[in-house]
Amino acid sequence: HNNCWESLMTSRLSRTTAAPRALLSVLPPPPPPPPSLLLLLLLLLCAPIAYARVGGEDVEFGNKANAAFFMLVDPHAANHAVNALHTVCEFFNRNYGYDLVVFFEDLHNLQKEAIKEAACGPVSFHEVDFSSYPQGPEVSEITRSSLAKCRFMAGLVFTHPALQSYDYAWRLDADSMYLAEVPYDPFQHMRQNRVEYMWVVWYHEVPSSRSETLWEATRQFFFQNVASDPS
Repeated sequence: HNNCWESLMTSRLSRTTAAPRALLSVLPPPPPPPPSLLLLLLLLLCAPIAYARVGGEDVEFGNKANAAFFMLVDPHAANHAVNALHTVCEFFNRNYGYDLVVFFEDLHNLQKEAIKEAACGPVSFHEVDFSSYPQGPEVSEITRSSLAKCRFMAGLVFTHPALQSYDYAWRLDADSMYLAEVPYDPFQHMRQNRVEYMWVVWYHEVPSSRSETLWEATRQFFFQNVASDPS
């Protein structure tokens, strides 16, 4: 609004100073426009501005993909999830307002309200009974619950009814942190370039934190179930 007001005032001043000096000394100043006219002029000047600057790129509001964020939130990690959502909002979603789909097993109302306040778009909550998912070998109850949640987020989540109305979904974890502006809309990039899957790269791996056979097992599963040509 400040920019629009400055442009309006500049236009008015330039027309006034164009009058002869003799008239300026004898003519009284013109009366100010009525508030309704001034408001109309401001709306006419500001209405065409429907873009946001994101990393130097013009982004048109309302022209976003049919997409949503989703995350699984445990009660003990709800505060971390709120912090993660603050960074997503500040560095990306404040310009788009994409939905957030939250899966949970046991969240109380205060935690839900904190998540809603941290998100920059509509939020929906969906309770999941992880005891109903296929279980692994005989392990402790805590490990069994963790395995069920990992299995859910590894693929079963995409069959959940809460995501069926979206074309694209962006996974967030409670420890997801964004420290710089996201320079473009990944959802739009996927839609415009017909990209099916995007991921981030972990640049430094700690040997003790990964499985030596995970990559080969993943490739084998992919080519047996998704792609027919390993090349």
